Amino acid sequence: MKKRIVIKIGSSSITKNGTLNKRTINSIARQVSLLYRLGVEIVIVSSGAVACGRNILSLKKTKSSSQIAAIYGQNVLLNSWSQAFRKFNIHVGQVLISEEDLKNPNTPFLVGGLKHGIQIVNANDAVNDEEMKAFFLSSDNDKLSGHIAQFINADTLILLTNVDGVLNNDEKVINKLEKSAKIHFRAKSSVGTGGMQSKVLVGFESAKNGIQTIIANANKKDIILEIISGKQTGTRF
Repeated sequence: MKKRIVIKIGSSSITKNGTLNKRTINSIARQVSLLYRLGVEIVIVSSGAVACGRNILSLKKTKSSSQIAAIYGQNVLLNSWSQAFRKFNIHVGQVLISEEDLKNPNTPFLVGGLKHGIQIVNANDAVNDEEMKAFFLSSDNDKLSGHIAQFINADTLILLTNVDGVLNNDEKVINKLEKSAKIHFRAKSSVGTGGMQSKVLVGFESAKNGIQTIIANANKKDIILEIISGKQTGTRF
């Protein structure tokens, strides 16, 4: 049984036409709750605040609108996660990571809160979006999740997206990825900031640090439970 897991879910998986995909959120909450009851400590790095905020405020996608959208979208995002976990009587906390937090990997707040519930982590885009983009540790939530996994000594990092895994040139899923593999990268998501190339880089870096990393489809039924049970699904590093 895995003891400490970081799960990252991207904007393209957690939102649909700008609104939060409650079905996906509820599915992840159900699976995570089962693992939490078994003693697994879990952090969820959740995208979606900016996309949700833009939809609420009818903002066009511009560099300056991201921070404004995050102000209003983050609250809606956290409330959705809280409602999903409330069905299972599990507390939900929020950690908005700043530039200073990333500079200090010994910051204890993440590890200290793991035994009390599920922590929803995101970059604090409302106040430090430009600084985060300039800072070498994180320019998207894929990279942020990789660093969070290192900070808390996680044994597993799961990157959930809207495809089944990393594809080869024949557009078939690569079950186990080696650096020599021929990879087919699609265009970045229209709502996210990462993309498959970012996930692959995070996967190799995390694996180098002893963290098993899996890229898989967020919408596949019981995908998290399948991964933790050892079933071959998605792309493993």
